[in-house]
Amino acid sequence: MHEVTIAREVAEKVVREAERANAKSVVAIEVELGDLTFLDPVSMEMWIRQALAEGPAEGAALRIDVARSTLKCNACGFQGPPEIPDHHDHHLPLPGPDCPRCGSGDVQLDGRTDCILKRIELEV
Repeated sequence: MHEVTIAREVAEKVVREAERANAKSVVAIEVELGDLTFLDPVSMEMWIRQALAEGPAEGAALRIDVARSTLKCNACGFQGPPEIPDHHDHHLPLPGPDCPRCGSGDVQLDGRTDCILKRIELEV
């Protein structure tokens, strides 16, 4: 349920930026979620929309993209997305990733653990 807290932070940032620019309204919002945040894009959209209700961003177009992590295997040379469990228990540490091709644990992970407010389009 950490989507609620992060969605509120995103919404607060959008409203602050709209106020700072003296905008009439917020036209569009673009958010990028790293796949290792384990944030559900559907839940995030719902909570962001709820947090923005009855304000300058109500009704704004909202786009949420998921950015994939990259895994590189030092054993077989595989480079691509890691296998991430669909239903990970967020209260437990994520098990270390292994290469999806050869199973080696000798890997480098460029993990996407961020949530980025990429773009806000305002009507001024």
